[in-house]
Formats: sequence, structure tokens, C-alpha cells
Amino acid sequence: MIKESNKNKTINETLYSFDIFDTLVTRRVATPTGIFLIMQHKLQQSKNIPELIKNNFFKIRVEAECFARFSKKQTENTEEICIDDIYQLINDNYDLSRETTCFLKELEIETEIKNLVPIKKNINLLKKLVAAQKKVVLLSDMYLPEKTLRRMLVHVDTVFENIKIYVSAEYNASKNDGKIFNIVKLAENISYKNWYHYGDNKQSDIKNPQYYGINTNYCPVEHLMPYENFLINSRPEQVFFQSLCGSAKFTRMKYKETNVAYSAVFDFGASFAAPILYNFVDWVIKFSIKKGVNTIYFIARDGYIPKIIADIIIEKRKLNLKTKYLYGSRIAWRIPSEQTLNEFIDSILLEEYSDKINGAFLSYRLGIPYEILKKLLKIKSHKTILKRKERKILAEKIKFNEEIRKKVLSFQKEKKELLKAYFKQEIDFNQKDIIFVDLHGSGKTQDHVSSILNEISDCNVCSLYLTNCLGKQKEKSQKMSYFSTLNYLSFWIELLARCPKGQTIGYKKVNNKIEPVLEDINIELFNDWGFENYLTGIKSFCNDIIDFEEINGFSVNSIDLYCFYYTYFTQMLDKQTADIAGDIPYTMIGNEKNISKCAKPQTLFNALLNFLLCKKPETISEFPYISTARSGKLCKKFQKLVEKYPTIQKFCLDFHYHKRHQKAYLRIFGIKISLRHLFFNRGI
Repeated sequence: MIKESNKNKTINETLYSFDIFDTLVTRRVATPTGIFLIMQHKLQQSKNIPELIKNNFFKIRVEAECFARFSKKQTENTEEICIDDIYQLINDNYDLSRETTCFLKELEIETEIKNLVPIKKNINLLKKLVAAQKKVVLLSDMYLPEKTLRRMLVHVDTVFENIKIYVSAEYNASKNDGKIFNIVKLAENISYKNWYHYGDNKQSDIKNPQYYGINTNYCPVEHLMPYENFLINSRPEQVFFQSLCGSAKFTRMKYKETNVAYSAVFDFGASFAAPILYNFVDWVIKFSIKKGVNTIYFIARDGYIPKIIADIIIEKRKLNLKTKYLYGSRIAWRIPSEQTLNEFIDSILLEEYSDKINGAFLSYRLGIPYEILKKLLKIKSHKTILKRKERKILAEKIKFNEEIRKKVLSFQKEKKELLKAYFKQEIDFNQKDIIFVDLHGSGKTQDHVSSILNEISDCNVCSLYLTNCLGKQKEKSQKMSYFSTLNYLSFWIELLARCPKGQTIGYKKVNNKIEPVLEDINIELFNDWGFENYLTGIKSFCNDIIDFEEINGFSVNSIDLYCFYYTYFTQMLDKQTADIAGDIPYTMIGNEKNISKCAKPQTLFNALLNFLLCKKPETISEFPYISTARSGKLCKKFQKLVEKYPTIQKFCLDFHYHKRHQKAYLRIFGIKISLRHLFFNRGI
């Protein structure tokens, strides 16, 4: 009777079981097979491994596992294999020595251990159950033996030292086929109704155990972002993509474990912006170390976030480097002299601002009050955008009228003296090579800066950009790019490096110190967008990717990542990412008092109206691909139709006027209406 009572008591006891991978622990790579890519990368350093294995290990290892399962199914009617089956197949195919096979197998286990990280939320739940003396076991469909699994898990947390592990490889039964549930039931002497299982796989961890009456709890795994899926699917054998996306996924998972409120902006910062900017700054730091400098100067405002990233890298790697943030801009730094005035005027009126210039902006850019400028140049309106012909005339007036030249230079003189004082205050002229960091630009401003700096002290200015700098190389002003390209132009990258401060418009002296004068901007726009969460995401990723590099012993820097993300961002952007990017506070022109969201969604009505008015997408928005991506389905279909059939616009609405041929007509939906009589005399 006593035995029967004990037996019943055991059957009624509650059992809690947990899946292992992606429930309690996960890997620092985008997908599980990323471990084999890390191994392949490490094998390149091995001298005793055959070249065929070294260069093709990833594909060999993935396919060997698939073939081993297939072979086992054919011979023993089961797909359950162990790691020895996989490496025995590799050994047989490539005639490896026993030592080499053992080395490869142990390298896999060690690589798994190094890249295994806890899913703390679920481990904390397990710990509470263990502390409450509940019966807890682990279930895993895995080719590794229990001893190896325990070794891996204990590396993550000592709570796993004494918890029973049921692994498919040793029981020849799995959650996938359901057989392991009956094995556990009998071994643990419990009933299905008193069993609670936790896992991430909707089939093997949820549906299959539910079939037996087991209570289940779904533990969703952190999925890849759409652009990460694009990256991994495009280049599945790229170890850098696996590493960068895996670290970003880990960063997002940790954030969700400690923050109740979801932040899409955090995810965007950690997963899209951070990998691009981290790779760029990593290159900047390595370049600077090679140059032997002790201070790197990051230019406002595109240098704001890169400097933060640089500080994280320097601190974690314990480098003997310093960074400094310099307040500057075109308007504050591009100060002309008698020798450079012509070039300065041409760049403003004929090159960089083109069709955006009116009298008010020209006044702002030259630093001359509008009323004075109006008298000097006979400008009629401060709001009207100047046509190219008008701008050419104004440029000639300024360059060749001595009175106007002197007036322009006189207004710049005080600015130059303040700028020189600011440089003397902030820059260490003991180092002859001065490194400036920016994202994108022509390099012309840096030429002006180099000229001013060399008036103070003999030095070489080296300006580092993420992509193309089209400025000419000069003896004292060198320009270098992380990636020189014509196919992946980079001004869009400025969206990812926003700064919640206005541009520097000049300097002032306060208590014997030179301080920057910043333009007022609407800081609330940045707060509403979630700038702090965005920045936190970038910082978190940088810490995690540096840990990854330290653990695995190689740099993840990949220019390919920038190229693929550029392609995704400009050609195949998903709506969620477009909504985040489209709300970034931004303006293309120098005056930012009217800063607003960079790319609003377009309605079907607006799309039709712009179509009828023959407006091109790039004239409506600086980032038309973002506006399109965040628009409604009908709007997108309409825009695709217009792109596919470019002549449809002329068919719907077309106005033609030719003075010499005396032709004038309006075509509406293919119907041609002559307007000749309105423009030309009849009978001519």
C-alpha cells in the first residue's frame, strides 16, 4: 500500500521541460550554420588541414550532416545521428587522419561554446523552478551527446550542472517525431497533463507535445530583420554577414529582455545603422594608428555618432588614442581669402546649392545682411529661387567688381580670426598629421581648413570619408575614403548619422574661450522620433560586435555589407524600415530652421496629381524611394505602373510648344487639341 501511494504521488508530480537552443541559449551568429563559417575562417590559419577542406569546410560540413541523416534513414529507418557520424563521413570522403578529424570535431565544439550566449529571461524562469525544488529537465533534438551539451551549457550558467538532459542523438527519438515525450514520461514517472514544456519551435515544441496532452509555452526566438534576411539569403557563405547580423540579433534580444516597451528605432539603430558606421569607424581607427597620431578629430555634425562609436572601440580595445569633436560646417569653415574668393563664389552659386538658392539663403551663406547684399547685387526678392542664368550673373558681379569683393571679404575677416583662434584652442599642432573624420563631402571645405591651419602651423591635413570625396588631392590636404564608388553614392548615409544639434554658423568669444554658435533647430523632432533609443541601439551593437571579434579573433569589417544595405535601402525597402527612416528629422540645405521628417508617405491623390503635373519623384522628396516604400498599396502599384510604362504620362497629359515651327497643342488621354491659334497668328 505504501509503494502504491508513493507511485501515485510521483505520477501526480509536475514536470517542467525546456528546449535548449534558441530557448535557453542562442548563438552569436545569424543562423546555426554560421558556426561552420567561423570554423572555415579559422581553418585558413591551419597548416595541417588540406586546402580542399580549408576552403570548402562550410559546404562540406552542412552537406555531410544532411547526407548522414539520409543515409541513417535508409539503413536504420531513423534520422537521428550523432556528431561522430558526421565527422566519420567527412573522414572517409577526404581520407583524413584520426588527429585531423578529432581536431575538426573539437574545433566545432569549442566554436559553439565560445559563441553561445544566454537567453536570460528563460534561464531566470528555469532558475526559479529549480530554487522551488520543481522537477526540471531539458529536451533537445541535437546530434551532440549529453556530456558535450552539458559542457556547453555550464559554460553559460552553472545552473545546468545537475539538470537531466534528454537528447535525441542518445535516445534515437526526438521532439520532431514525438517519441521522446513517451520516453521522458516513463523515465520521470509523470503524467502528460502535469507536464509543462517551453520551447521556440511551433511544431516540435508546441504542436507535437500538445498532441500528447502536454501543456506548452511558446518562447519566440529573435528573428532576423528583413534587410538581414536579404543579406544572409544573398550571400549565405559570407562569414562577415553571419557575424554582423548575429551580433545585431543578440543586441536586440538583450534589449527586449530588459525593456518592456518595444522600440523599433532601437532595432534600426542596432541592426541597420550600427554595422555600417562601425565598419567605417573601425577603418578610421586602424588608419589613424598606422599614421601614428594620438588624436582623431570628428567634425560636427556627421561626426557626432562616429565619435561615440570610436570612443567605445578605443575603450574596449584599450588603445592609446583620443578623440575630439570639432564644431564646424561649410558656413563656419569655408572662409574665402583674396586668392580663393572666386572658387568660393562658384561653389555656392553654381555647384553645390544649384536650384535651391534665393536672396535670403545667399545672404545667409555669405554672412552679409540681406539689405546690404540687396543693394550691392540688385537682388529683387529674398524668396524667389534664382535661375542658373541669374546665378551666373551674380557670380560674375561678385568676382569682378572690386567694391563687392572687398565688402564680401570684409564680412569674412572677423569670422576667420575667430576660426583661427578656435583651431588654436582645440587642435594639437604638435602632431604634424591632423586627421579629420566626416561621412560625405566634396573636400573643398577641408582645403580651406588646411590653408587656415597652415597659417597657424605647418601641418598635413588628412580627411577621411565613408565614400567618395571628389575633391582634388592637394599637398597639404589629402582626402581618403573607406570605399570609393560610383555605384553606391553615399549622401543617404547622412540619415544614419543625425545629430540633435543645429549646424555651426560661427564662433564667439566668451570669458577668453572661443565657443561655437549653433543654429536653433527643433530638438523635439529628434525626441519624438526616439533619437536616444536609436543611439542606445548603436552603442549596444558596438559593444557586442567588439566582444564577438575578441572571442573569435578576427575583424568583421565588410564593405560588401554597405553595398548590400545600400541596395536594399534604395531599391527594396520594407514598410517598417521605411516608416522609421522616413521620420528622421532632416533637411538637405544648410539652413535647418525648417527641419522636418525626411520622407513622408505619399497618398494616391498626391501621386496622381504629381503625375499629371509631370513632377519627377526626386523633385518631390530627397528620398523618393523611402516615400514610395511607406505609401499605400494602391499608390505603390500606380508608381510601378508609371515606371514600367514611362510614355503613359505623355499619353494622359502632354503640352507641346515649338516657337520656330509654330506648333502648340495639348494632348489629353490621346486626344490632341490644337492651341496654335492661342499662341500664333492664324494663317501663318
